[in-house]
Amino acid sequence: MKKDRGVRKIKGQSDEDKEKREDLANEIEGLKTDIAIAQNSIASTQAKIEENNKKINNASVNSTVDGIITKIADDTNPYTSDGTFITILASKEMRVKGQINEQNVYAINVDEPVTIRSRVDADKTWKGTITKIDTESKQENNNDMFGGSSEENSTKYPFYVTLDSSEGLMMGQHLYIELGQTAAPEMDFSDGTYLYDYYIAYDEDSKPFVWTDNKGKLAKTYIELGDYYEEQMVYSVSGIDKDTKIAYPMEDFTEGMKTVSTSEGEAL
Repeated sequence: MKKDRGVRKIKGQSDEDKEKREDLANEIEGLKTDIAIAQNSIASTQAKIEENNKKINNASVNSTVDGIITKIADDTNPYTSDGTFITILASKEMRVKGQINEQNVYAINVDEPVTIRSRVDADKTWKGTITKIDTESKQENNNDMFGGSSEENSTKYPFYVTLDSSEGLMMGQHLYIELGQTAAPEMDFSDGTYLYDYYIAYDEDSKPFVWTDNKGKLAKTYIELGDYYEEQMVYSVSGIDKDTKIAYPMEDFTEGMKTVSTSEGEAL
């Protein structure tokens, strides 16, 4: 005899009630199946998590280069915009970007040594070399640059300095770029006013002067020279102070030119 496995009709129960009982029974069986599948998925996922935790706890990642961490993922962003977890800038790739105008661009040269100085701490410096002068990329400016040409519009070009060491330098830090570099021992220049010799010009009577900024105008300011420190290429001077803004001397300078400072660089 074949056994009936369906829901039996209870005495006094209508056919509609029987159908409802059958539907509920089928729904319960389906939910039981879904629960079993979900529990199996949870167990599988938990096993993978435990396996990955073991790998993380027992693993270390060593960088193949010395450098500075510039990007790192966090809990809210497991990956950086380019898909990497961590980005390291090699120390030898740290550069300083400077700008120079169209008249002064020929006063600097590739492979010329420079000194980079912190704007915050004047005693903190880095040594480097100009590795690129990008005369293909130019930026127009409506004002004459400090130490620039006499034309109404002035063009400035970016140049790049590769550092001997970037220790202590932060990305985006603003800096001063000084031409020249020396292996001479450090000297204390804090007790007076000192000036690199290449900033000094001489008039027809051989009197020394520098081009300075006077309320946005270029001015000729005469100075007196004191002791000369040959290894550092520095003069002790009077007639200006440490806060005086000066320009690299050019033959076409005339008093009254508009000025704006362009002696800053940025680490990148």
